[in-house]
Amino acid sequence: MKKLAWLALSASVLALPTVTTAGTFGKMLGGFKQLQGGSDTQQQSAPPSSSSKNTKSRSSSQPEPSTASPSPTATVSENTVAVPRLHADHPAIAWKIGDPVQVFEKGKWYTGTVANLNYDKRPLTVRMELFTDLRWWPWNEIKPVDGYSYTMLPAQSTQGTEDAWKAGDQVELQIFWGNRFNWAPGVVLSTDGDNYYIYAPDGTGKNEKYFWKHKNQVRNAGSAKVGWQTTQPDPNRLVQQYQDEVSKRGCSFGEPNQIYLNWAFLWDYDHSFNFEDIMPRLKAKDLKSVLTGYECYAKARQNFPELPVSAPNKGNSIVGRYDVQAQLIAKHKEIIRSAVNRYLQNVVQPVARGESQISGDWVPRPLALTNGFDLLKQNIVNKLAEYKELGDVVGAQPSIDWNEIKKMYDTGVADMNTKIAASSPGLQQVNGYRMPFSSHNATIEKKASAYALKQFPKAKILATATSRTDMEIIKTNLGIPQYRYLYAAALVKHPDYRSCFKYTVRYKEDYAGGGKYAAGIIDKGPGHISPTAIEEFTRCP
Repeated sequence: MKKLAWLALSASVLALPTVTTAGTFGKMLGGFKQLQGGSDTQQQSAPPSSSSKNTKSRSSSQPEPSTASPSPTATVSENTVAVPRLHADHPAIAWKIGDPVQVFEKGKWYTGTVANLNYDKRPLTVRMELFTDLRWWPWNEIKPVDGYSYTMLPAQSTQGTEDAWKAGDQVELQIFWGNRFNWAPGVVLSTDGDNYYIYAPDGTGKNEKYFWKHKNQVRNAGSAKVGWQTTQPDPNRLVQQYQDEVSKRGCSFGEPNQIYLNWAFLWDYDHSFNFEDIMPRLKAKDLKSVLTGYECYAKARQNFPELPVSAPNKGNSIVGRYDVQAQLIAKHKEIIRSAVNRYLQNVVQPVARGESQISGDWVPRPLALTNGFDLLKQNIVNKLAEYKELGDVVGAQPSIDWNEIKKMYDTGVADMNTKIAASSPGLQQVNGYRMPFSSHNATIEKKASAYALKQFPKAKILATATSRTDMEIIKTNLGIPQYRYLYAAALVKHPDYRSCFKYTVRYKEDYAGGGKYAAGIIDKGPGHISPTAIEEFTRCP
């Protein structure tokens, strides 16, 4: 299984650029009360050094990360926030959820996916596997993936379109203080649907400078947009009441020690991060437990209509915010159904590829048979049937593109025909055998023919031969005979197969003592592979 990383970016070790804000308003914001709440390429490399030069994105395996602070941007007009430069070596990248990124771990670079942003803490959190413990990386241990087109921040902030902002746009955001929300200036650093990651340097007076905000809590500077309003005198109390309701109902996501299913489960699959290691561990009963948990939360929220956009909880963690949870819970069935469908489609692909492509001398049976595509389709249907109980929980109906699979299959047939045309005729050469089949032993050839016809009842034997006239004797280290054997080959024609094929068996007699051998047996040789295994397809004479 690929080793993948799931990332959540953050930043605190770097000094941030200064901004100019209105004096009185800036002081007010400074006193805001902080509310509390709720894969892969691997590359050998030396450990990151403690210093670096500002350079363009490096493709070298030798990291030259930096812990230096970014240079402050030029002074901007009053109430305007300067665009921060976060990564010393790549200051203009506007990291977005879903972007690939490389992280340095134990002497190697691993490619991962940005899953969250939290620049107020250590620069980078990484989940090496889905729903396991989080790991942290500083800026000097991350770098972009070569060839990927990242969103870039402008040198100066821009005026954006209301409710459709982009990275670098100047905005105002609601920050809770004094039992009410107030507007503060900021600049958008990243977007994720209706959610915006905003740099607001005046923060809350507790060093928090970066905030995830729903569009309902963001506006253009000077806009008449009211933002979120509440009839509650204290939104924190509203949150506590909701948490009490969740606790009273006993809402949970099943066995956390087994699968770690929580809000991140919906978040990750809603973004199509395509982790494949969680679904194989999910049984139907597990999925039912997950759905029950989300339904419980949905019912608990019904009595708290003002909760979804209040966000007086961990506003710096997008998955932990109540407004984001509201978005996820509203479509949790669709998210899980889509995730199961994608997983089932991923189950289909290995079967389709494996049985439609020649690998070395190995020809999959569906390619060899004249009705092979029907067999391939049945094999795919049988594979999906193994997951029927899981799929039925959410009504999954994976979309299978049979036309694409047929194209893949037809390409495999063409490759097979090319291989057959280049094969050696007759039995002189057989794939997997160094010796020629040019000798004869009538008794053993007769036994070999009978064995072949037993495996392929409708076949016709066109020719037979043996690897030698007399049998080779195998002895112990003391020179005592163990058994004697020889190989026989048959050229077979069968109406169900696209071409003739070469079929080999081993004739073996165990030593009985006194210079005598027991009655011989026919098998496929050491390892006793499938009796219907075919060594080589070839042209019919």
